[in-house]
Amino acid sequence: MKTCNTCGDVKPFAEFHRCKSKADGLSGRCKSCQSEYYREWRKNNASRAEYERKYRAENAEHLTAVHAKWQRENPEKCRTYTATHRAKKRAATV
Repeated sequence: MKTCNTCGDVKPFAEFHRCKSKADGLSGRCKSCQSEYYREWRKNNASRAEYERKYRAENAEHLTAVHAKWQRENPEKCRTYTATHRAKKRAATV
């Protein structure tokens, strides 16, 4: 069990997103508070959110190339991520 930094409720660990930079490996905000935070951020920063959507759409080819280059330069990280992701999906469907 963990206490949310925003709402103060004590919730199970499953109610928190993972965060590698934290000592316990979990975000300080619960998932519902985090969702509300991002909803407010998008509302208050609509122009920034729109800019980011537009940038990704206009530069999709470039971003794909950068991503592909990173994958070529980091094959071990890619294999580790893929193996972990597939194991989690397999466990979730069983």
